[in-house]
Amino acid sequence: MKAVKKITKGQLKYVYGDNWKNVEERILTNCFCGKCGGGVAIIDWEAELNDLNDAVVRGKCAKCGGSANRYLEIGENGEYEEKIEEIKKQLVKIGIKL
Repeated sequence: MKAVKKITKGQLKYVYGDNWKNVEERILTNCFCGKCGGGVAIIDWEAELNDLNDAVVRGKCAKCGGSANRYLEIGENGEYEEKIEEIKKQLVKIGIKL
């Protein structure tokens, strides 16, 4: 798999649009921690976009402070594809190679 590219929280929120509230309530509160296992909330997170146009959210476990993450399969979702392409164009404009 190719290297991932960091995207802002605002960019991820843009991709999800009206579904963002669901992401906050159901996805970011159901992440994986290496110490606590699954089903933990993630805090202080950053997002990355991979070569499959899926997002990876990495941050800290709200319970123990350890590393937590969540893989978001959004790359093949027709609802999000156009927005992801817009973000990729923005990244290229600022000099980030994809």
